[in-house]
Amino acid sequence: MFSLRKILLLGLLLLLARPVAAQVDLSQMVTFGDSLTNNEWGRPLDLYGADPFEAAFLKAAQAGDNLSNYAVPGSQSVHLHLQVDLYEFFLALGSQRAATLYGLEIGGNDFLANVSLLGAHPPGSHADADAVVGRLLTNLRVVLRDLQQLAPQAHFVLWTVPDITLTPALIHSLSSTEIDNIRSHLDRANRSILNLAQDPGIAVVPLFRAMQQAIPNPPVLFGHALQGPPVYGEYDALFADSIHPTAVGNALIANGILNTMNRKWLMGFPYYSRGELADFARIPH
Repeated sequence: MFSLRKILLLGLLLLLARPVAAQVDLSQMVTFGDSLTNNEWGRPLDLYGADPFEAAFLKAAQAGDNLSNYAVPGSQSVHLHLQVDLYEFFLALGSQRAATLYGLEIGGNDFLANVSLLGAHPPGSHADADAVVGRLLTNLRVVLRDLQQLAPQAHFVLWTVPDITLTPALIHSLSSTEIDNIRSHLDRANRSILNLAQDPGIAVVPLFRAMQQAIPNPPVLFGHALQGPPVYGEYDALFADSIHPTAVGNALIANGILNTMNRKWLMGFPYYSRGELADFARIPH
């Protein structure tokens, strides 16, 4: 029989063997993506606000931390390597320090560019439709590998692909069959992206789930419900245009990013308060 001393020693060894959550370092945050993470083109600027990665950084960063954004509006996953090449060029030049935290969001444009194809064919029924998701996942994995080689100690925050069927651009223009098929392809892509979170250095923000919860039942701030699709272009709407979130929508996504990092790595980053969200939406309180 084990003695009490041996049992206690075994328990201590098991405790020490458990992985300890690493502290996330935001001193050099570097982001990649498309127009969801580079919305400086949006007008008026205060309708769009900071993109979600920037908004999360502004909440979580300390004095001296730096954010570099390489996202390019309109990018599909095939274009990600160009953003990484530019980042690597500036690293070699000495004008960019190696990332301590990467932010990566991509895939919405892969789906938007192939809406008809993906809507017409469920997964497994058409090689070209399946290839859209296959290419997206391959491109994402290649970029992750390259970025990990450039900064082996860096953490990653990824997003799942957003549910494009819920955007004002598409919410009333697709049949139920098309919606089901597109969402099935999204599920295939997002299951693979969520599985990347098995890596202790990768956190994944389940954006598609958040959209499916918030858009049918928009958040209520001080008795005022935010407006969901098909409405867009209002400060108290979730969307600034037919695709992109408003400032309050971006801040809500930023809260999801902060929550994902807090849960994954046991951090204590603050969130945007109800009052701050109401201010973005111009709701009196």
